[in-house]
Amino acid sequence: MAPPPADLELPMGPRTRPYRFFEALPAAISFTAVGLVFILPFVDVMLGAVYVLSIVGLMFVRAMLGAIDVARGFVRFRRSARVDWAARLTDLERALDGRPSLAHPRGGFRAADHATTIEQVRRNPDSIMRPSTLLHAVVVAAFNEPYPVIADTIRTLLHTSTKPEQLLVFFAHEERGGPAITETARRLEAEYGHRFGAFVLVEHPAGLPDEIAGKGANITFAGHRLAEWVRDQAIDPRRVIVTSLDCDNIPHESYFDAVAYEYAIAPDRERLSFQPISLYITNIWDVPAPSRVVASANCFWNLTTTVRRLALRNFASHAQPLTALVEMGF
Repeated sequence: MAPPPADLELPMGPRTRPYRFFEALPAAISFTAVGLVFILPFVDVMLGAVYVLSIVGLMFVRAMLGAIDVARGFVRFRRSARVDWAARLTDLERALDGRPSLAHPRGGFRAADHATTIEQVRRNPDSIMRPSTLLHAVVVAAFNEPYPVIADTIRTLLHTSTKPEQLLVFFAHEERGGPAITETARRLEAEYGHRFGAFVLVEHPAGLPDEIAGKGANITFAGHRLAEWVRDQAIDPRRVIVTSLDCDNIPHESYFDAVAYEYAIAPDRERLSFQPISLYITNIWDVPAPSRVVASANCFWNLTTTVRRLALRNFASHAQPLTALVEMGF
């Protein structure tokens, strides 16, 4: 594997004292704010009461803002989920060929932006990538999960609005998972491998030097294997969008088309990352009530962040261009 780039924002070695100070500052402020609730009443009762009421008022305002933002996020999610992204990709293809768009509903999420994009493509066809040339490399990470759980995810990939021929599945499983996951990988390849553009098994060896065992190491190893495979197949890496999935993730049926659309029209596409909204509802009625509460809270937070741009972060499953991953050393 290639070493990581030397210009990363996060230091790879020991942190300096100023870096450690600012790294610890948010935690220090949080613990101080909580501690003052118990300390100030012993210093001054009135000051303590004012402080507690201020905290309660602040939490109330934040709760109201959160309720508004989660509602906005949910409406935005529902509107985008109703869009026929495959039809919009077809519009782009026909605009590139100088043909009129096909008849389909013109309203909905960002409809005006789409119409403007089509006109721009007609004037300057080189401004976008042709959607039909794009490939989706799907890195599915697994440890020792049972076959039925993983098979549901693989079957879901076959039933998205994206052609299976455009999906390159790299099944990243751990050697630490034992012979059961190896057998599961072979069974998946035999049953579903021929239906995708590619289905590659990547076993992450145990005990590699300078590596912390876990999902990150697993998908990084698979990413390097993907880059080698793309190079061997003489595929332009700019055409490849890489999506990482946990083996129990169920992507929305139009997810890959939505990502392809945003990637194709973006002017700085190789510097973008695409974070789907994670909703923890697949097996929500099969788990204990406390887990359902936590899952619901996480759903609310993920919907809220969609309207808070500064709160957006990559986590769990997301997509990035292969060129960017190679450049940053995965």
